[in-house]
Amino acid sequence: AGLIAAGQKYFGAKVNFKLYDLDSQANAEIVKEFGVGPIPTQVFLTADGSVSLIQVGPNSLTNFLCGVRTTLK
Repeated sequence: AGLIAAGQKYFGAKVNFKLYDLDSQANAEIVKEFGVGPIPTQVFLTADGSVSLIQVGPNSLTNFLCGVRTTLK
């Protein structure tokens, strides 16, 4: 959640961040749709819902923000 808070502060309303508990059955469809295996996994979607980038494993703030910037291009 720390990356999301930092990203929201940095990008503001330009980006919509969502955090899902992938161990919850309520989110099983999300896991299946994006093929999430290892946790943590960040899936970056464009405005039209297309997958732009997937980052797997622990992530630094720099790499996370770079992923967001890449997706916004």
